[in-house]
Amino acid sequence: MFADRRNRPPSSNPFIQALGNLSESVDPHPEPHSELSVLKGSRMPVAKILLEISKDAKISEIAEEYELDVGQVRNFIEGLAFLFSHSLLKK
Repeated sequence: MFADRRNRPPSSNPFIQALGNLSESVDPHPEPHSELSVLKGSRMPVAKILLEISKDAKISEIAEEYELDVGQVRNFIEGLAFLFSHSLLKK
């Protein structure tokens, strides 16, 4: 019923693009009984990435320090930022 997202053309809807960024970047349940969402392909909790940014760390610094893909970290942050900005604008 659902086609593989990688085989579909990019959506023109920015909200759908943001959700795509998040779904490609975050694993909400990396291990059974785990409540921490992590960056896909790593054990890095996404909350830790946000904490590092709150301490003025750059995305490139976070990626280097924790051996993460800078593009994946950026996709996560951009997707999250877009969702929050649009959610706040609708209220």
